[in-house]
Amino acid sequence: ALKFVFMNQFFWPDSAPTGKLLADLAEELQTQGHSVQVLTGAGSYEGVPPYPEPEVEIVRLPTVTFSRSPLLRILSWLSFLLMAAWKGCFMEKQEVVVCMTTPPGLSYAGLLIHWLRGSQFWIWEMDLYPDVAEGAGMLAPGSVMHRILRGVMNFPRHHATGIIVLGDCMKARLVSQG
Repeated sequence: ALKFVFMNQFFWPDSAPTGKLLADLAEELQTQGHSVQVLTGAGSYEGVPPYPEPEVEIVRLPTVTFSRSPLLRILSWLSFLLMAAWKGCFMEKQEVVVCMTTPPGLSYAGLLIHWLRGSQFWIWEMDLYPDVAEGAGMLAPGSVMHRILRGVMNFPRHHATGIIVLGDCMKARLVSQG
């Protein structure tokens, strides 16, 4: 049996889709005899989900509450990223660390744990950054900022044990980026 830690800013009782997918996988791994811990925030993304609390260890990190306000959203993301890295580096060693993509850059926390603790480090890609910002028209394709952010976001991907993607299109996009 393996010891897993998953990192995602949103998890039960939030009804964010990434939290639901994570709950399903975490419970399945627990059923198979693995130890599963989820590091998540305390803030709320959406209302209470229509599914019961997953029977896994949930560690709620003290963070700035998530908000739709741009400034508070960034502060919420940064506080979760820092707290997840801190907790991950000082908790009991996990064999497998899986970082999701909320908040953007969370993979740096997993990479730090990988380097310091020797855990396997996986990224479960739900959103590709900075491609999401480009698609939303917030970042010009091929701009200097786009190229810098792509390099920043690709760095942990190049050092991960593996990357889990949603499908062939996402895989092709990541492979095309090296």
